Parts: sequence; structure tokens; C-alpha cells
Amino acid sequence: RSEETRVAAKNQIRRGLVKNAQKKRVDEVSPVDPVEQVVDGQMKHLKLCSDIRNTVANAFYIIESVVEKKEVKDAVFEEAQKHCRPDAILVTNTSSIRLVDLLPSVREHSRRFAGLHFFNPVPVMKLVEVISTPETS
Repeated sequence: RSEETRVAAKNQIRRGLVKNAQKKRVDEVSPVDPVEQVVDGQMKHLKLCSDIRNTVANAFYIIESVVEKKEVKDAVFEEAQKHCRPDAILVTNTSSIRLVDLLPSVREHSRRFAGLHFFNPVPVMKLVEVISTPETS
């Protein structure tokens, strides 16, 4: 949630995208596309933030990917649900916390709450598992 953490995360993501583009594993890369141009195009879709209120206000999909600590995820979802659109879909990227344990923090959006599990290695595997809860519509 700090600026230092956001910068480090953004740099790590960029390095991964460059590596994949250089290996031509990114669909958008063609022989005439400079790697940096492709990566810049992808990076413009990424938004790393600490101001949850303004970030979620107009978002339709909200994907949380903070540290694997329930209290941190709860805090993010409790704040996000206060400011997001009523039809927003809230998703967690948890790999170790049961979704039903996070339901209290999304009580107003529990019907639009789910989990995502990306299979490793993420840059290569084109597979993601979507996990519902008993309350997911």
C-alpha cells in the first residue's frame, strides 16, 4: 500500500512483460512491433493504487491481490465496497484464505464476490480458475 511497494510491483510486472514479449509469448507481438511499444500498450491498462475510493468508483471489475493476510484483504474489501459501483464484481486473488472467511468484508456485495486462481507459471499458462461462494450469484 506504499508508494515504494507500488513502484517495485510495477517494475516487476514490466520486467515480466518485456521478458515474455522478447520470447514472443505475447499475442500482440509481431515482427514489426518493438518490444517496448507492446509492453507500454499493456502497461497502460494497469493501475496500481493506494487510494481505494477513487480507484474503485467507476470500476466494474475489482481484483484484489494484496498480501495473503486475511485482515489486510478484509480492510481492502471493506473500503472498496463503500465506494464501488452497486453492480461491481469483487474478486480476490487469494491462494490460502477460504472465500467464505472473506464474506463478512464484502457483505453488501456478497452476490458479486468470487475468487481467482492463476495457474503457474502465470505468464505461460492460459488458465485461470474462478471460484464461487455459496452466496455468489
